[in-house]
Amino acid sequence: MAKSLLVSLLVFCLAPMAAQVTLSNDYFPVAGDTLKYNTVDSAYLSTLVIAEAGANLSWNFGVPPINEERADAVTAIGSDTSFLGADLKILTGDDTESYYSVSDTEFNLVGIKTSFAILPNFQISTPADPARPTRRAPLNYLDTYETVTVNSATIAVDSLPDEALDLIGDAIANVDSMRLTTTSTRTDEVDAYGSLTIDGETYTVLREVRTESVFIQLEIQSAFLPWTDVTGTITILDPTLAGFVGPQDITKTYYFWSPEIIEPIVEITTLEQTGEIQRMDFRRRPRTVSTEGPGLQQAQVKVYPNPASQLATFEFTGLDRGEYTLSLFNMNGRMVESRTFSPIGDQTRLNVEVTDLPKGLYLYNLRNALGRTITTKRLVVGAE
Repeated sequence: MAKSLLVSLLVFCLAPMAAQVTLSNDYFPVAGDTLKYNTVDSAYLSTLVIAEAGANLSWNFGVPPINEERADAVTAIGSDTSFLGADLKILTGDDTESYYSVSDTEFNLVGIKTSFAILPNFQISTPADPARPTRRAPLNYLDTYETVTVNSATIAVDSLPDEALDLIGDAIANVDSMRLTTTSTRTDEVDAYGSLTIDGETYTVLREVRTESVFIQLEIQSAFLPWTDVTGTITILDPTLAGFVGPQDITKTYYFWSPEIIEPIVEITTLEQTGEIQRMDFRRRPRTVSTEGPGLQQAQVKVYPNPASQLATFEFTGLDRGEYTLSLFNMNGRMVESRTFSPIGDQTRLNVEVTDLPKGLYLYNLRNALGRTITTKRLVVGAE
């Protein structure tokens, strides 16, 4: 009896540990990926209940009504030198381009091209100082991080489009230049893990909560006068500008991540003060299509060692009969190696010589005979 009780207690105590989730860098997107989301209809948001933090939780979001679909392309930098150190960029539906540097442990925002609400139809290019991690690996339950990032852009007033001048023209009369500085203070906390069901699929998830406060400072310069902070006075001159500058509403965004999936399974943005839910996006499942070609369903690719300094061995399992192409690209999108092969049996290995390649991050891509991509992942070359 005592032995049975001890075994039962051990099983009970160890079960939560077995269920914990760790994210590796397999959830970092790579060039060639597309992040696919559905945005939920606003009427559905009032029915949502966001569970408290904890372990072994369960969420069921049903089948939310979709307001729109979104697809954010991840592309290599190529000849784009807008931000030094950037490895790739992501273009979102609002015409914002976000630039990222990528390492084994961090996916960092290094710069952004976007527009401010106060300056409609005018794109601003600004670096992130310092670079801000938007994804980390490994990521575990109870991890907590704090970051402060500043983005600053100086604008010649005579370069502004009519739409922007119509909005703020009176407030910046007789001004030569203006400077917008955004300071973001953010706390990232991994506060829960468990099982999430949505749109007919169930995922093992790790929940990361990001609480962010933003302050937008507006400075002006005229003739020989120095920069002057007018953040507090501009809304007195023009009350319609209240909300465009100064402190913004503090937001709390919930990200439900799942291992090896590049999109958040669910992303929910709320106002911290009121708890009001502003927006919900969820991962758009791959549509079921007939490929009429080999290797898209059961194929698996492993590479070792990774990092590699001399030979990288690629191991393929589950490939159907046919012809396949393995290509290796640097982070500028240039192909540095390509092999075409036909698998023999259930497992095939290819050795690729990497001794002469410059140290750094590379992408390997496997395609079938129809040109369909089976997988694209990272290979690190020359790490110590």
